[in-house]
Amino acid sequence: PAEIMFYLSAYYIYKNPADVLALKPDWSPYQPMKDTLWFEIFNRDIGLPLTEVTESSGGVFSRAYYRSDGQQALVLVRPAGSGADGGAYFLDSEYCRVSADNRLSPVSGSVTVNVGDGVILLKKGSAGVSC
Repeated sequence: PAEIMFYLSAYYIYKNPADVLALKPDWSPYQPMKDTLWFEIFNRDIGLPLTEVTESSGGVFSRAYYRSDGQQALVLVRPAGSGADGGAYFLDSEYCRVSADNRLSPVSGSVTVNVGDGVILLKKGSAGVSC
């Protein structure tokens, strides 16, 4: 679901090496997840932060990740209060968008990141990533 991608992406945006993600399913924002305690996306290792967090003029926060085998990832999130909906984030390459069920779909050119959206992208071709 979209909620898990937002929370996971927000976690990755500000992640430090010692941080962990814990979801409490009965807490109000997590109600859509109350019957599911695990999502396949939690099994995906996107590596360690490669860059600091940056914010685009459209209110989209981004951070690049790198895994030791060469896989590159880009995390995007647009929290509430960061401008009007429909913020386009322009991509420098072709990527595969990761869904909550860990499926990959191709993305190139730009991706729209609305308020409340979280997006995890894997760079196509890095460490054999394909979609």
